[in-house]
Amino acid sequence: MSQDIYIPVSGDDPLDTSRQILSAIWEIRDLDAMILPQWHAANRRPEPTWITDRAALTSADPFAPVMTANAAKTTMDMVTRNGKDKIAIFLRPCELESLRILADRDRIELERVFVMSADCLGVLPEADFRRHLTLTTDCESITQETLQFAAQGGILPSRYKESCQLCHHPYPRDCDLHIWLFGVETHNGLVLSLRDDETAGELSKHIETLPVPKNIPGRREKVIQNLETWRGRSFGREGERYPDLNKTLDALAAHLRECQACRSRLEEHCPLFDSLDALDPLELKSWVRSCAGCGMCEHTCPEGYPLFSSILQIRHALFGRLSPDS
Repeated sequence: MSQDIYIPVSGDDPLDTSRQILSAIWEIRDLDAMILPQWHAANRRPEPTWITDRAALTSADPFAPVMTANAAKTTMDMVTRNGKDKIAIFLRPCELESLRILADRDRIELERVFVMSADCLGVLPEADFRRHLTLTTDCESITQETLQFAAQGGILPSRYKESCQLCHHPYPRDCDLHIWLFGVETHNGLVLSLRDDETAGELSKHIETLPVPKNIPGRREKVIQNLETWRGRSFGREGERYPDLNKTLDALAAHLRECQACRSRLEEHCPLFDSLDALDPLELKSWVRSCAGCGMCEHTCPEGYPLFSSILQIRHALFGRLSPDS
């Protein structure tokens, strides 16, 4: 059974508090490394990074509303190469779902990995992110701005990437540490759900912890319900947007055979796609079902084919609206 605790935020800076939490987890778990998003000065982007020095957590950003890649494949490779190390990872819910599928395929156990995630407030389109960077020298301000709206479920949903507007499970399942954001006034505090009572107890020795305010769980559930309703309507509008789309595996396979641009996009950005299996009906069906909706396949197809929307709608036509536990 998980234990929920409340971490007060000092200085209206939830990002700094999250780094204190990560640092405490590092010490409690006696870690050798963490894999999590870190801002890089060279390109001003938060990228999945293998960190072996706890001091480097000062530039970590688990909430950045920017997704440069689905980190599942990179994470799996790092975990496999460093099999004897004590490792913690911090992934978005969609990345975590992809990682579990990869682990099942390769029969790799993740029990020794301390898995962390958070409610996902969504990510911005690339153009919006670049525009923000031209307006400030402080990259982290984009995260701070996003966290200000966590209590209501994030910034207006229509500002996010298409995949985030359609995501129906923007919260993680079955992880060792889950940071609640939905319904939480993050400038005041963060809520942690910890699977291990011992880790929760040790955390209180490193950082101030309090009982979760009684109004937060109900408010969070209401925010999630509102998001699910909004995104359900968005999915309906997506079908209306492409009324002539052939929602079959055969049509998707035919397009992938003909369109090198879409094949390349999937090969480079989808951690679950294997071009060698793409035209095999059973493999293609399994891949579509496994889609976690990260949206990294979103791109402008030269043939005008809505790749991400097609995959999502075919998935829905074949399997219905799958839950995170399906």
